[in-house]
Amino acid sequence: FFDTPGVTCHAKTLLFWSRGRSFIFLIGLVPMIVGLGLAVVKAALQSSAVAHALLDGAHAADKALFNGNPPVMTVFTRAFWVRDEMDLATMEVQLLRAEQLKLVSERDRVRAERDVSEARLRGLEAKAEAAQARAEEHAQSFDRE
Repeated sequence: FFDTPGVTCHAKTLLFWSRGRSFIFLIGLVPMIVGLGLAVVKAALQSSAVAHALLDGAHAADKALFNGNPPVMTVFTRAFWVRDEMDLATMEVQLLRAEQLKLVSERDRVRAERDVSEARLRGLEAKAEAAQARAEEHAQSFDRE
């Protein structure tokens, strides 16, 4: 398009016009190809087998990347590619399960800390009772003298 000889061609206006149209065509070609690709992907996603394959891949990626956390890849896949009437309910259930897992692990951690603290408390109480018993023995020995 752009290598037409400008020196030997006397139709400068026609040459400028054809180069401009070619340039505009090339600029418009990229969005058209992207739009065509998205239309093909959208048509492919109408198939339930492709949709389930995408969701299975997103679920596997969530387990590999975000184990025990909210399903980020599944949320993005459902938000941008695969949508159905059960999306919201399923996502809420998955998010609640992830939150439940976090809370259960937090509860277990706090219980373990409580058990350690209670064991320390029992040890300190035993030391305090032993010290009190020794103090009473010393007080009784002073009373005898």
